[in-house]
Amino acid sequence: MLQVQLGSSQPSYHDDPSNFHLSMKQAQEERRLLREIAKQLPPEKWMDPARELELSDPTIRALAMDNSQLGIREVIYQMLLTWKQKQPMEKATFDMLIHALIRVDLLSLAEMATEASLNKTTAASSHAHSSPH
Repeated sequence: MLQVQLGSSQPSYHDDPSNFHLSMKQAQEERRLLREIAKQLPPEKWMDPARELELSDPTIRALAMDNSQLGIREVIYQMLLTWKQKQPMEKATFDMLIHALIRVDLLSLAEMATEASLNKTTAASSHAHSSPH
């Protein structure tokens, strides 16, 4: 089963400064993937995956109210960030997100997220193997 970690543990950059750059790139890539999912998620269905990701109704309402002037895409993106931040790192995986999307019948979005996370994993793996130690 696919397990792509969102917010995986940060490598120590004191020993190898290139690790800091890699972790920053990983964080940027995670945010990019979450923004892409936010763009593709149907606006009328954003609360369904939020509930599947175990965000409470008060949290969902607060996200909607706090970000409503910024548009629905920003509301959805902030929902995904909130989920990521509220979960223990080992639970905030793309696998969990993909399964939530599947459970609410957002199959094409789940497929897109799967492909994007596989591309992220492949790119991170090839960069890790090509960086000097």
